[in-house]
Order: sequence, then structure tokens, then C-alpha cells
Amino acid sequence: MTYHPGDILQNRYLIKEKVGNGSMGEVYRAEHITLHKEVAIKLMNLQIVEDPLSLARFKREASAAAHLDHPHICHVTDFDTTERGDFYIVMEFLNGETLQKRIEREGKIEIGSIFRIMNDLLSALEVAHKSGIVHRDIKPGNIILKKRDDRDDYVKLIDFGIAHSQTRDEMHGTLTQNGRVYGTPQYLSPEQVLGDPVDLRSDLYSCGCILFEMLEGHPPFSAQNYVILLNQHLVLAPPPLTTDVACAQELDEVIQKLLQKSPADRYASAKELRDALNQIAYPGSSLNLRLFDEDSEQLPPVNPHALNYGSGETGASQRHANSSLAVNGMSGESKGVKNLNTQAASPGISAVSIARVIFWVILAATVFNLIWLQKQYHRTISGHQASGALSGNQNHTVTRFKLSEEQLHEFAEEECDISSDPILAGNERIRQAAKDCQIEHYDESFNILNSMKDAYPNNIHFTTMMMLDAYALGKQEEVIQDIIHIINLEPASVCDSAIHDIIYAMTEDDTAYEHLHTQFKLIESSHAAEGLAWLILLTPCNEHQTRFNRLLENYNTIGDEFIPKWLSKAVSIWGPFKPSGNCDNRQQPIDKIVLKGLEEACRGNSSGNALCTTCFDIWHQRTEHP
Repeated sequence: MTYHPGDILQNRYLIKEKVGNGSMGEVYRAEHITLHKEVAIKLMNLQIVEDPLSLARFKREASAAAHLDHPHICHVTDFDTTERGDFYIVMEFLNGETLQKRIEREGKIEIGSIFRIMNDLLSALEVAHKSGIVHRDIKPGNIILKKRDDRDDYVKLIDFGIAHSQTRDEMHGTLTQNGRVYGTPQYLSPEQVLGDPVDLRSDLYSCGCILFEMLEGHPPFSAQNYVILLNQHLVLAPPPLTTDVACAQELDEVIQKLLQKSPADRYASAKELRDALNQIAYPGSSLNLRLFDEDSEQLPPVNPHALNYGSGETGASQRHANSSLAVNGMSGESKGVKNLNTQAASPGISAVSIARVIFWVILAATVFNLIWLQKQYHRTISGHQASGALSGNQNHTVTRFKLSEEQLHEFAEEECDISSDPILAGNERIRQAAKDCQIEHYDESFNILNSMKDAYPNNIHFTTMMMLDAYALGKQEEVIQDIIHIINLEPASVCDSAIHDIIYAMTEDDTAYEHLHTQFKLIESSHAAEGLAWLILLTPCNEHQTRFNRLLENYNTIGDEFIPKWLSKAVSIWGPFKPSGNCDNRQQPIDKIVLKGLEEACRGNSSGNALCTTCFDIWHQRTEHP
């Protein structure tokens, strides 16, 4: 089956070199002769061609992956047999390294990179699972990390060679059999070890193993032979984390839940897990627990039957169940929290009754604390403009922070004009979202864009529209995510008036700033420092002192060693001003420094990135019309 450089497959693909071995066969780098496009070709191992089950799995890899159109899934473009009768799959060629190699080289992965990798991976799995595809071999070796958009950890999930479709095949059976184990031992779920049927929660178990390994530098279970290792997956509780990252306790709870032996005790979907990790990455950014009606501040009735407090759950799953009781149990027909203690006032109380009294007391205290937190949150934003939900949507509160209705409308008309963006303008649904945004139907616009965000991960115009909608709707967490994403893609984009004004509004809001400050630490230093540098220089001298101090605080924490010297020099001069100082004496020389740096950076690139298309114009006008 071996091929050599110069061999041609089906008069279409020129073999360049062998690059490795996949789980099902050899992998080659090749070139499409007509399109002159570099591709990867995987050929099936001859020793398993005669196995009908293995052959069916190999064919299904092509079919499954070809139908999964997602930026974090390796694209499959062709499937056929060679002139020799060898089966092969053609995929996009990925120039990167596996997560396995990254862990071997670095040991523990940096925490910001962990969140990015998990977010990309779970985004890919969410699409696969919705299509009825379970990967079944999620492991570091099947996660390619690419350099893209100034990141070196952009995920591409590969090798659906043992993927399992939950739909039945033409023979009215599945392509797996009980008792047959597929996957890699260090990352196998207990149901895979037993050869039992699997669903998407098996992939999530494997994700838990990978998350643990990125944090600790080794998988949660290891042994000298596979028999002992597989038994550990079946009977041993996962070890606790020893890493010293700030969010170790929260991540440990996530891992403990992911590595539960019963699938029913794990997260129910990739989206649920993704949301849980986002809550850790963006701590406290979603306090809208809806524990009381905003008009009456009346606690909704508690349904005691919805609170599963006596089923014998243990370990991490019990901890997760307890932590969600106060939120998940807020519906039903009981009288509410005021009557919680009346059930235990009878003589001769049994041990079970005492336990129930203790439970209700703890629950009442938890609810009280949550209500107190909610009130503190509302008190924090009470000075900002707030109104009811837009367009009949009653599931969120609109918070405008500092921007006026007129400013927001002006930004919507400008930022949601996609006529100059052929990529976005060519999509009918995005055109509808842009139209909704311009007429201030922000909720309809946000819903459309949010459902399509995985299709446009690197389009700043798209992300800016999402940020604008989210800001108008008071979706603080989404606004912060979009801000971080924009700065990660192109720091100079903050020169755009809508982007920097929304960031400024978030910076001047106490609650929003705490969340934003946390996230700046997760961005690669060069991007965070450069984005903050532009935001500092755009802040008017002797105005918005709180904003300026907070931006400078973040900038000084991150450091400026990775950004252009002319930009860091301008910030160093601009930074230590006094409210009573003379702004003009300082601003004019700073503007000249910045303009000179921009002229050098943008020479011959006037139509390139935001540095030259947006920032340059601003400083050119400043120097021409001081």
C-alpha cells in the first residue's frame, strides 16, 4: 500500500511525502494537480481492508466528516479508491502540531490556552453531536493546534475513523458491537471499556481526561498495563487537581462531573460543558438568576418535589446537584420560602425528618444569599439606564450603561451596514440580522447572529454586530466575550468608534469592569497590551479619569514588551498625566509619534488591517487639525 513522492492517485493527487500514521492508515501530504491545492490523504491499512466492519467504519469517516462543516473540524473533500484498490480519504492539510506534542513539550498548558482549546473543541463536538455523530476517540493526538489569527492554539479536530452515528445503517443495525472496544485507553469512557453502547457523553468523558491532562501534564489514570488502566476507568474516582491556577477548585468540580462512571451523572451536552467553562473563564458575568420578579421582588414558589435530596447520590455529582438546587427548583406549587421550616415541627422527629429540616434550612440560607447577591448586582447598575425587554422578549433586562439611545442607534446604522462586506452581504440570514439591527430589533438580530457565529469566527464586522446587539440587550457576558475576541483578532480594531465606546462604557461600569479585567489576563500579551494601548491613547486627556486609570492598570499589569516601540513610547508619555495638567502640551507630540509609527507600519498597506484603515485616519486628522 505504500506510496512514494511522485506517485499520482486517480490522475488528481500528486504524492509529496509521507507525514505519519493515523488510527486507520498512513497519511500523506499531496497536491491536487488541477487546483494546485495542498491536501492530506489517508489510506486505509491493508491488514484491515478485509474486515467488513473496519471498512464500513473507514467509509463512514468520509461520510461523517464530509457532512460536518465547521471551522474546528478537519474538512474532508473527497473519498475514493486508488488504481490499486486502496481506499483513501482526502482532507485539508493541517500544518500544526498535535495537542499531545504540545503537552509533551510544555508539560502543563497555560490556562488561557486551555480555555481557548476547550472552547474550540466543544464547539466542534456540539455540531458533530447535533448531527448524530459521536467521535469516540477524543484524545490529544486527534487535536491539531494551528497558528491562525495570531494564535498558536487554534483547534482542528481530526480522525472520525471510529466515529459512531446514532442513526441505524441500511442493515438496521449499528456499526459497533457489544464487547468490542474502540478508542485510546487513557481516554476511554467506562461504557467504552465495557463495550456498551455509547452516546455523546462518552466524548465528554474523554474531554474531562484531556482537560485534566492539560492542567496537570498527565492523564488522570495511568498504569503499566492496559488491564489495570481500563479497570481504573471503571472503579477509581479521578484524582483531585494539584495545579495552582486561581480557578482550580471550579475546574476540579467540572472534571469530577465529567469523569463520573455513569453517563447520566455527567454534563448532558457539549454546550452545557462549554457554558460551564465559560462561567469559570468569565467569573460572575451572569448573575441574572431570576430568583425574584423584578417588579415585586417576590420569591417565586419552590417546588420541593423538584429537589432530589434523598436519592443517595455521592461524590462530585452530589456536590453539583446541591449547588444547583436553589436555581433549578424555583418552580412548582409550594408556598415559598417562608413556609419551608413548618414541615418539621412534630414531636418524635425521626432522623430522616431531622435531615430534612437541616436540608430546608440550608436551602433557605442559600436562597437568601443568592437574593442578596442579586440585589447587590441590581444596586450596582441602578445608576445606569435600564428598561424592560425589547420586542416582547421577557427573558432579560436591558442595561445601557453609559451610551445614550441616540449613540446606540447611530452605531447600529453604521456597524450593521454590510453593503461593503461581500462575505456577509452574500448571506440572506445575515442581511436580515443586519436589517433588524439597524431598525433596533436587537433581540431578533442577536438570535440570528448567535446561531451563525461558528461560521464566521474570524470576521470582525460580524463580531462587532453581535457585540452591539448584546450590548443593547444588556447581555454582559456576551459583550465581554466579543470584546476579547475582537482584540484577539485585531487589537487595532478598537480604534473603531463603536467598538471603543462600548469598551469604555463597560470599563466605567464597576461590575462589568471586574469581568473585563479578568479576561484581559487571558489574552495573549501582545494583543492585550496593544489593544489597551490604543484605548488609552484614544481616551481624552483630563476626562474620564476612572476609565483612564483602569485601562492603564491593565496595561501596566500585562506589559508592553511585545508591541511596537513607538506605541509603547506614546503610552508611557501619555500615561502619568494629572487632572490639572496641560493636555495640549503633551497630546501634540504624542500624536506626531503615533502618526510617524503608523506611516512606517502602513507604508504600502493602506488598504490592509484596522491599523491602517482606522487608526491611521484618526491620527492623521489629529495632526492636521489639532
